[in-house]
Amino acid sequence: MARRKFTPEDRRNNELVGQRLRKVLDAYGLKQTDLADALKVSPSTVNEWLSGKKALDVNWARAIRDKFDVSLDYLYCDDHSSLRIELARAILRGEPLKSRTTRA
Repeated sequence: MARRKFTPEDRRNNELVGQRLRKVLDAYGLKQTDLADALKVSPSTVNEWLSGKKALDVNWARAIRDKFDVSLDYLYCDDHSSLRIELARAILRGEPLKSRTTRA
């Protein structure tokens, strides 16, 4: 199946979602490979999400939500109000969380 061509707006939205996902990883002190291992996807898939080359499918976004306690509102709409206060602070300050626990 051929990949759908993204419009410039699609591409920008994908990049914004990737930037937010990167902030979540940074807050937890994780690398791309850690996310790939947690979701059982290839590191190249995670790289494509982070760079905006590939759209983050809502099913994968839900898996990220469940694993890292991050809301879909944050990932897709940059809504910090739906995040746990500690995670929101870490993301806004660009600092890692004091406790890096994720859900099993």
